[in-house]
Amino acid sequence: KALIEEAGIKKHISFHCARHTFATIALNRDMPIEVIQRILGHSSVIITQLYSKIVDKTVFKHMNKMRRD
Repeated sequence: KALIEEAGIKKHISFHCARHTFATIALNRDMPIEVIQRILGHSSVIITQLYSKIVDKTVFKHMNKMRRD
């Protein structure tokens, strides 16, 4: 709540929305999903995978690793 106020956001943001946003940003910054799982307190990584959406940027990055040079 303090960060929302500090950022000047006037809209109500739920706790769930904040957790989802954190997970998405953490994934985009290459934080391992197992670490995110621990931070969020999920008992299974499957829950974390359902909780957060992996964005196209992440998919394309990993698919590019499959390219032959």
